[in-house]
Amino acid sequence: MMPEIPTGGSISGSSDKETGQDEIPSDVSHNEKSEIIAQTLLDLERPDLASDWDTYEDRGLQYPTGRDEGYGWVVVLASFAINAIVAGYMKSFGMIYAPIKERFPDTSTTTAGLMMGLLNGCRGILAPAIGAFSVLVGSRVCTIIGSILAATGLLLAVPGISALYLAFTIGALVGIGVCMCETPGCIIISEYFLEKRSTANGLRTAGNAFGGVIMPFLAVFLLQHQPYQGYFIIFAGIMLQLCILGMLYRSFETHQLITRSDFLGGLRAQALQHRKDSASLKNAISVTAPPKGAKKKKNKLLNMSLLRNPAYIMYIIMILLCNIALPNVLMYLPLFGRYKNLTEFENSIILSVLSILDFFCRMFLGWLSDKNLYSKHHAFVFGLTVAGTSLMMLPLAYNMWTILSILWMRSFGIAMFWALIHGLLADQFGPENMATSWGFVRMTQGITNFLYAPLLGAVADSTGSMSAPYLLMGAMQVLGAITFALQPLVIRVTGIEVRVP
Repeated sequence: MMPEIPTGGSISGSSDKETGQDEIPSDVSHNEKSEIIAQTLLDLERPDLASDWDTYEDRGLQYPTGRDEGYGWVVVLASFAINAIVAGYMKSFGMIYAPIKERFPDTSTTTAGLMMGLLNGCRGILAPAIGAFSVLVGSRVCTIIGSILAATGLLLAVPGISALYLAFTIGALVGIGVCMCETPGCIIISEYFLEKRSTANGLRTAGNAFGGVIMPFLAVFLLQHQPYQGYFIIFAGIMLQLCILGMLYRSFETHQLITRSDFLGGLRAQALQHRKDSASLKNAISVTAPPKGAKKKKNKLLNMSLLRNPAYIMYIIMILLCNIALPNVLMYLPLFGRYKNLTEFENSIILSVLSILDFFCRMFLGWLSDKNLYSKHHAFVFGLTVAGTSLMMLPLAYNMWTILSILWMRSFGIAMFWALIHGLLADQFGPENMATSWGFVRMTQGITNFLYAPLLGAVADSTGSMSAPYLLMGAMQVLGAITFALQPLVIRVTGIEVRVP
């Protein structure tokens, strides 16, 4: 029985959806696929179009894009798993401080802050360059290289020569590796998704929270039953699993080729069956003229003009203020727990419960945002405000339950932040510029991480209290929310053409 053209199938600009087709056999060569395409167009009595892909698109034959469904969800799940491993390591990093302190008794809180600063700093400061590298070599290759670098950093840390040496191995080198693993996921998902972009990004970033559920318990178990050197070796093996996950990152261009080939294969099969009556085929296809001057948008390595865009500068200012809290709240939470006389087990319970809340909030808020029930910009500002307010309330907590009762608001607010920021950047500045728009946001995070983590450690040392760092983090996050709330005003005053979701 011959394959049917699916209902609503179209290769016009009016459809942005992938349509399911019987696949061309895997043993068909590229040249044979080209012959299939040419023969299909001949059957459609359009021999003037039977040339190459660019000619088809330039003359108005637009094929299913493959966005928002199909293999895109495989890419999302791979990115989810990568984020779970990377963020799980990051969120349990604070637990390694105690055994390092035992091994090197003279290690201060400021030195611990340096370790965290190098880890988070290198994770972000190289993001624009790594984003451009990912566009150049592909998301798959970039992720595999990053996985190997992260594992190498953990293995080099096993000798444990000094606390400073550990800062550069488990901090700087691992930070570079995880940046190469995380950045490609943000870029490739912006290509695969359009209408469901917030849902996809919400699920992708939910991996961060999921890793926070599992890894703290794993970290406590490992550190209780073996020295920290064994912890590093096991985590090196876990980091190498990112190579396998990175292999699932099929480039969007390849995905489009497969989708279009499958679509045309179905048309050819139908043409062979209905050669005498081609009307059914013609009715299944709409051929539209492309807009005058229309050009295909390709990913750009770096678009430096964004740095002159006032709307984009507001993102940079916002992240400058908010980033004192974004990576450091959970990293310093075990130290805050000890300050409040909590046990290591109670600390791990707090981290896991907050991560569970974060996990479900990111997925739900990402899905809800795609329903267009509210302004994404307003929701983003609201989330930052709630998160910052909860941090300023944290010093009032006195046990595990009061800490949880306050920080659940922070989980909600930060879930809103992570579910929306990638979609906001793609909506305002285009998915083809994600390597730049997200890259410089991450670079700003990396630069400030070099400053903020040691600064918070110095504040804790000078005041003798872990409450002061959380008051500072909360106040600056609220200030960041207020700053970003002014972005629409900046857009109106400057007159730039940016759509505010």
